[in-house]
Amino acid sequence: MIRKYAIFSFLAVLFFGSMVYAQYGSGGMGTSTISLSQSSITLSPGSSSSVTYTVKLSSGNIWGTTTNVADSGKLAADGISVSLSNTYGDPTYSGTMSINVSASTAPGTYTVFLNATGDDPSTSPASLTILVENTSSTTMPATSTIAIAQKPVFTQVAEKTIAVNASNGTSLTILDPFSKNLTVEINAGTYVKIGNSILPNYNFTIATYALHNVTSPPNESDYMPAFGFAYLVNGKLSPAIEFVNSTGSPMPLTTIAEYPSTWTSWAFLGGALNGTTYVGGKYALKNTWSYNATNSMLVNRQFVKPVMWVFVFSNVSTKPNVTVATTIPHAVSTTSVPAASPASGILPIAIIIVIVIIIVALLSLLKRSRK
Repeated sequence: MIRKYAIFSFLAVLFFGSMVYAQYGSGGMGTSTISLSQSSITLSPGSSSSVTYTVKLSSGNIWGTTTNVADSGKLAADGISVSLSNTYGDPTYSGTMSINVSASTAPGTYTVFLNATGDDPSTSPASLTILVENTSSTTMPATSTIAIAQKPVFTQVAEKTIAVNASNGTSLTILDPFSKNLTVEINAGTYVKIGNSILPNYNFTIATYALHNVTSPPNESDYMPAFGFAYLVNGKLSPAIEFVNSTGSPMPLTTIAEYPSTWTSWAFLGGALNGTTYVGGKYALKNTWSYNATNSMLVNRQFVKPVMWVFVFSNVSTKPNVTVATTIPHAVSTTSVPAASPASGILPIAIIIVIVIIIVALLSLLKRSRK
């Protein structure tokens, strides 16, 4: 009887192990892509609407994946609440995103970014543009409030400041609205030039900003604006200030961002900083980033002035022919398995170890029963 039980248990363990291996394979975690039923909605203050979303596996193997709204706190401060009906599952899964606009929300353009995180993360968020319009029948002048509402507005989300001594140099890292690291390295020998003065000691600040009424860059409608970021010197944001060496020659900073190659940035000039809010301006210059595929990071070594920039990312659904390895393909069969990563064989090995332990225990039990 014990021998039959041992054989049955052994077969059961083998069956369970094979099922788990078939489910997760040896390829490890993968990546997901998020699609929305529509890319924009128009709401009036005090109204609500909903949009469906679908999370699909685009590479690798199926693992548990979480969806969340980036910068939901800032949206809430603007009177916009966003909730998800389904925040966790194994791709493919769907849900409903409910959007409520309060009666006090100012007319303008707002953006909701939906991320996939966890074991099958998305490399770029899905974006929903919300146009808030006052549909009141009251006649309003063609200028004043309406014109002001359409100006680009950057509202500060976070900032970090460090005191810099040019002799030593330093580095500073801040988390962006997507919880990714944005790092600036200030090499030793980096001074700042303000007017005719070259200063060896100064306060350096990184700040990130939520965007309002900021559209895609000129002639690049397939790129969506993500967030703004700026470097400030002694609290000032101005192209009249420059990072230099001791003789006054430009001394670029090194900027490192944890983004895929589908991201880039533009200088946004002509606005004015009022406290923690930057108003006005326009896209002026596309920045040049190099992509480090080993670390999955973007690197820039050309920033020499403390100004405003806007990070933008490619809307991959409109660029199906992108072949960079870090870009989510437009449509990839979920049956394909990429090359295994170093950690991809852990689960099968663990299953084999469990099977061996159970077999040893059963053999020991059989040996004792014969005595």
